[in-house]
Amino acid sequence: MGMHNLFLFYVRCAQHAWKGSWGRANTFGAVFGAAILALAAYSLGLTMDAPSSIQGTIAFGAGFGIASIAAAWILIYITRFVAAPAHLYNELELRIRGLIQSDIAIQLHDGIVWEGGFIDSEGKELPAMRAFAVRITNCGAKSLKDCQVFFTDGNVHQPVTGYFDLRIGEHTDQSVLRITGNEPSRAIACFIKGREGKLYQGGSGWLPPVGEYRLEVISADTNPAVLGVKLTNDDGWKLDILKPDAIQLQRG
Repeated sequence: MGMHNLFLFYVRCAQHAWKGSWGRANTFGAVFGAAILALAAYSLGLTMDAPSSIQGTIAFGAGFGIASIAAAWILIYITRFVAAPAHLYNELELRIRGLIQSDIAIQLHDGIVWEGGFIDSEGKELPAMRAFAVRITNCGAKSLKDCQVFFTDGNVHQPVTGYFDLRIGEHTDQSVLRITGNEPSRAIACFIKGREGKLYQGGSGWLPPVGEYRLEVISADTNPAVLGVKLTNDDGWKLDILKPDAIQLQRG
């Protein structure tokens, strides 16, 4: 590997570490950032008197909050940079595997559908939600057992359906990402419990931010089918196909 290629590799690692790092720091800064600052202050023997005025309290709170987020970001960035080579290798492997056919075809439905009548894993009825759905088809010459759909960013691999079987030529429509009804609305990859795929208690789940993701359909009876998608919220939530020729693994 020449110096130029090595430089480009580390640039890609830095880009991967940067992507989404501030969002995660903002989410976890209050916990991990504060803990990092407290540990650093304890190690250095630093002490600070509590502010005695309202202005001082406000300034202290704002400064501490910013410092906590910054400390969390540094830790998250370093962690993601160290993990970047494995992530990039996984992406390359998916592209190489694109030469291998799968007996599963995955097609993203246009627009959003309404779903209702959900019963969660605790037996409680959930309110209706909007959802993005895909059609999964068995294009092979044999039945496929224990298929399951995953929504992933390369780090989080979230199962979004239960297990299902497909006979030869059979297809099924599966919801993969839902939109919460509260304002502001959020995209949610609901946690799944059990083989039947019931939504976890209360319909809780992973809240992926806008960005690029993959839908992966796996079965022990064939190679995975992978579809790259892009989640946006410029004028309402949208899920679009991303570079299908590059990373979609499906039977031609």
